Amino acid sequence: MHPDDLAMPSGWGRIAVHYDIDKWMSCPPEFPPGYDVRSWARTYADAFCHRPGLTPTDDLVSGLAARLAEIHADAYGGRRIECHLCLIYQPDPLVSPLPVYLSAWESRGDRDEALRLLSHADNPAAIQPPYITEFTADRLGTGLKVLYYARHPRSESTVYAGLNYAWRMPDLATDLRVFVTTTDLGRLEQAMPDIDELMNVTTIVPRVA
Repeated sequence: MHPDDLAMPSGWGRIAVHYDIDKWMSCPPEFPPGYDVRSWARTYADAFCHRPGLTPTDDLVSGLAARLAEIHADAYGGRRIECHLCLIYQPDPLVSPLPVYLSAWESRGDRDEALRLLSHADNPAAIQPPYITEFTADRLGTGLKVLYYARHPRSESTVYAGLNYAWRMPDLATDLRVFVTTTDLGRLEQAMPDIDELMNVTTIVPRVA
């Protein structure tokens, strides 16, 4: 199966996530009237920095707001990342936010082959065999979870990690991919239990016309 075979967004299912607002923030592709990327980023940065026991500086708030705006641009600006929804892992405003990308595609071809493609289970760039496991989530059933390491395309001395999950939801003819890439390997290791838990509150629901 060629990657282009999975390039059609699902017309039957959409992503729904009941995330923990103490750990996650929504990075929506569009905003309601009166909001834009800048106001959204500043509002969320201010709220996450002013948690009980914290006395943030203006530089901390401004720095987080700038990073949130950058994540939004990466996720949706020019479609550099094939993502339909982005959630940002931010349990502590003093550490760098970690974007998690979700996409819902029209199911095509053989299930196992499609899930391996979506999860990058056979990524030729991996510097060692990827760690591939079956992963069962509460509302999605059993899919694949793949963790691999590769060299950054712009810096041979830099290694990044790719964490991918993939499911097929046959009732809605939809394949779900969830993925994270980062050069901060320790940050991903620390976040992985909460990302696993996020999968338990993620599902595909019928798309309303």
